[in-house]
Amino acid sequence: MKVDADLSSLFHWNTKQLFIYAVAEYSTPTNPKNQIVLWDAIIKRKSQAIVRKKNVKNKYSLIDVSKKWTDVHANVSLHWNIVPYVGFMTYGHSDASEAYAFPLPSGVQT
Repeated sequence: MKVDADLSSLFHWNTKQLFIYAVAEYSTPTNPKNQIVLWDAIIKRKSQAIVRKKNVKNKYSLIDVSKKWTDVHANVSLHWNIVPYVGFMTYGHSDASEAYAFPLPSGVQT
């Protein structure tokens, strides 16, 4: 998986840190909407908010209730939580997403 994002605009006087995470969303015959977190990170400074990473490996195992990954097509997008100094957390996500087909061939990382 490739992560390329400029999140510096999310930092302002009340931003303590950002929690960013990549989510794979897919559907199955029994569950029309499934989401799994593949990777996450914490950004504590605006100077760290330009994220450019290639070949990001899954941080978490890919587990589905059906226990099968046959012909599953997922869209992966970047989500974030703005953790403020004062007040409630704000949630957001990228409008861009990248398509993946599961299972991936052996040796290929998402």
